[in-house]
Amino acid sequence: MNLIFDGEYLNVVMITGSDLIFYDKNIPTEDLHVRPAQHYFDEMGIYGALFSKDSQMYICNMKSALARWVQVAEVIKGRMEQLDKEGTVAQCNYNIDDIIIGPGDYYGLKNMEQSIQSILSSDIITSGGSLLSTSMGDFRRENQLKIQSNCPSMY
Repeated sequence: MNLIFDGEYLNVVMITGSDLIFYDKNIPTEDLHVRPAQHYFDEMGIYGALFSKDSQMYICNMKSALARWVQVAEVIKGRMEQLDKEGTVAQCNYNIDDIIIGPGDYYGLKNMEQSIQSILSSDIITSGGSLLSTSMGDFRRENQLKIQSNCPSMY
């Protein structure tokens, strides 16, 4: 591949499993440089990588999105607390107690926030995000179950 792009600037992203591997060539006469693998959570992460200039831009954009998600999670948690206090429908329980995390997990919101804080404190988007992906999927399913049970949605 280096011979094909000899004398050219180049940024490439390769998708492998749940990781994105970025390659770049900022000096046309050099070979491609591989950057540390970055984790992606869903197809939106892939689109973000494809439109990012390089791995640093991907990391910056993902961290910004995750930081915003933490703020949104606080709003959702407040909504769930309010819905749980009102308790208008008996089968609509919004505040569950997780065996590991403890009381007030709100269907994995605390777990998601802890995973995000761990990712935000790292220099790269780590595979610790796979736990976040699983938690987010569970949260989406629980929201759908609430709706199907004629409970107010969590978000």
